[in-house]
This record gives sequence, structure tokens and C-alpha cells, in this order.
Amino acid sequence: MMLLRAYLRGLREGRFILGYTLLLSLTLFILAPFMMIVLRSVGKGWFGRLWLPPQLTLDWYRWAVEVGNIPEVMKNTLIIGAIAVILSTVIGIFAGWAFGRRRLPGKEVLMAVILLPRMIPPITYALGVAKIFYTLELVDTHLGVALAHVSVCVSTSSRV
Repeated sequence: MMLLRAYLRGLREGRFILGYTLLLSLTLFILAPFMMIVLRSVGKGWFGRLWLPPQLTLDWYRWAVEVGNIPEVMKNTLIIGAIAVILSTVIGIFAGWAFGRRRLPGKEVLMAVILLPRMIPPITYALGVAKIFYTLELVDTHLGVALAHVSVCVSTSSRV
């Protein structure tokens, strides 16, 4: 009986060891590419022959901030994101309420129009939106980019 208990305890401990080994292996498998990206971004003069870069520097980040105009990009991103979130939320709330609570004539047709950006291929949709935006002179404006995002997001926000 004691031999059976010892065998079962060893089997259980072996499963824990196997489980932790698999978990550690999976974690390393997922994190290794990200660690390599971070190492390459701070390494200088390192082409992979050594385990670690010989010199660590933040020159690449400094270059990206100087060349990429990060503050302007972040400002545009926040403006467009705020407009898109507010518009899609407002439209989605009212459309969802109307579809869920009211009897609308042509309800299925309206739902199909709202879901249309999800149903057709993205390139087809993008060409149509580009034609309309060029006509309305919305190209290269915050509102134009936000409306392009809203037209895709409304289909999700109205169904939630």
C-alpha cells in the first residue's frame, strides 16, 4: 500500500513538473521574439553572432522621435480616435435601441446597410469610400479618417 502511495505521489509530482516545464516552454516560446526585438532596438553593432549586444544605446529611439514627429502623430491619433469612438458609440446606441425596441419598416434592409462594410471585400469598400471622400473633400482631414473608421465600427457597436 505504501508503495502504491509513493508511486502515486511521484506520478503527481511528475505531472506538476511536466506542467510547469510546458508552461515555462510556452512562455519562452511566446516571449522570445519580443525579447529579440527589444534587444535589437537597444543594441548597437550587434548582428546576432554574440548572445548579447556589445553596446547598449537608445540612439534608434532618439532617431525615431526626431524623424517620425511622434507628438504630431500622437495628436492626430487621439483626435481621430476620440471622434471615431464618440460617433460610433452615439450611432450604435441609437441604432441598437431602434432595432431592438421598435418595429421599423424595412428593418432588415437597414440592418443590411449597417452591416454592409463587413459583408463586402475591404478593397471594394475602400474604393467606394475613397470616391465619396474625394468628392466631399474629406481626404486628409481628421473627420474623413474618423468617418471611415466609424463606418466600419458602427456595425459592431449597433449590434452590441
